[in-house]
Amino acid sequence: MNPDEVSVSITLLELPPPRALTRLRRELGLPLSEVQRRVEAREPLVLETLFGNDHLEVARRLTAVLDLVEGHDHEVRELVGAEADRIDADTLRNILTAP
Repeated sequence: MNPDEVSVSITLLELPPPRALTRLRRELGLPLSEVQRRVEAREPLVLETLFGNDHLEVARRLTAVLDLVEGHDHEVRELVGAEADRIDADTLRNILTAP
């Protein structure tokens, strides 16, 4: 990882109802079993680099995942180089919508 890159991860800390898992599967393009495995292992559902050429698509995907995990115990982390700091969902939304 480039030490100047800024990435964001979203990790779900509890297993949501089946309907939410199915929606996450669709959004992430992963098999249902992989989404469930990541949740149970407390691994990030998504890890995306910000501010690249694909920023608009990354912002859309991160916003969609935030919407889907809202109401469930989750954490959002901002990673810069080797440093990882927990941020709240509103902070990420502000980052994603900044000009």
